[in-house]
Amino acid sequence: MRAITSATMGRVRSVLGRISLDEGNTVALAERPSPAWDVADLVGQQLLAVPNPLAAWNSDTFWVSVWDSDPGQVLVSLWVPRVNADPSIQLRIGFAVTEESPEVQSERILGALRRPHPLNGAVVCAGDREGAEAYGYVWPRSLEEAATQHPQPEHPHD
Repeated sequence: MRAITSATMGRVRSVLGRISLDEGNTVALAERPSPAWDVADLVGQQLLAVPNPLAAWNSDTFWVSVWDSDPGQVLVSLWVPRVNADPSIQLRIGFAVTEESPEVQSERILGALRRPHPLNGAVVCAGDREGAEAYGYVWPRSLEEAATQHPQPEHPHD
């Protein structure tokens, strides 16, 4: 799946309404329209901008989504370092949706993603153990477990 670009993944997300994870796990996406999708769409647009807003941390966006199992949270998945590097890891991090405007929330999320690694609340869900350790992340006991684990959302004012 590393060959799929962020833009392609965004289109797949919008059209199919499901994301297939490693090991055959599939998650359903939350229904649209919703406040969480409004925020997720803005974050996705900003993360796919050129130049890459995460380039300083050598990261690429993989996808931005809202899952039906937790429709009050925007999930962002990143490759660290950038796509097709070796070793690398895929991270997933959740952000709670608040009463703030979608624009304010998307800026808050982008600000959190621009921090140096390790990112607060990020879960390793794919990649290489040595890559995880190099960036300060804990390798999960099981990648299958991590693929379905819900990251703890960042609090809006951390």
